[in-house]
Amino acid sequence: MVWNEENTPNATLVAHCGGEIVNRDFLRTLDDPAPQGKNHLPVRFDNLLDKMEMGCNFFGRQWDPDTLKVALANDNQRLFGVVQLKGEEVIPGEVGMALGFRASTDMSVSLRTTAGGKVFVCDNLALSGQETILSKKSTKNLNLTASIIGGLEGFFEKDLAIKGLIENARSTKIGEKDVKALLWDSMVDKLVPQKYLKPASAFYFDGEFNDVKAPECDQYRGTLWGLHNAFTRVLKSEPLVKRYPATQKLGKLLTYTV
Repeated sequence: MVWNEENTPNATLVAHCGGEIVNRDFLRTLDDPAPQGKNHLPVRFDNLLDKMEMGCNFFGRQWDPDTLKVALANDNQRLFGVVQLKGEEVIPGEVGMALGFRASTDMSVSLRTTAGGKVFVCDNLALSGQETILSKKSTKNLNLTASIIGGLEGFFEKDLAIKGLIENARSTKIGEKDVKALLWDSMVDKLVPQKYLKPASAFYFDGEFNDVKAPECDQYRGTLWGLHNAFTRVLKSEPLVKRYPATQKLGKLLTYTV
């Protein structure tokens, strides 16, 4: 697997060669998006991020700008992003609270968010499988600020769900047969491509693959959280536009019980 890591003042992304790696300043250089109909008024992505950050500040949740990751797809018409919230921890000292979000200017997807956690030691990402819709339509009558604040209020009421999911995964013990079954099910259910089964298995059982070490897998081996980290360690080689939905699908894994 070939991957590049680009560091900028406002974003750090891991992506395949040729992936759409962008930062916040780049969003400001994009042309205004074209309306898709007489009542459609798409929102610029840079304006959207500004409003979302302001909305989080309204609820006392500050973005950590150094953790903001943004990627574009479909000719810059779809946006995927993840940012960590300052001082918010899902698991004290181990996992920070993250906000995942996606939107579009071509009416393909509404503005929506999902709660997540980022593992401090390795930057692995966990996302809840449930999303909160902040704005369904971009029309001329849309009050973006009010829509985002209203949606974030519901989001922050639900953000405890990701804490419960991760705590469940950390405490759920799994044996070798369970791991092999879950590896197989993840491929059958199309949570991850088949090509990632081998590296995910190696990360879980051996703590490394192709000389890349995964200490978080060593630490949590024998638990559902350890297997989830093995998957997300592999997914770090994907561009965010693929990593985001794949990680969200893996949210199902966090609900597994034995």
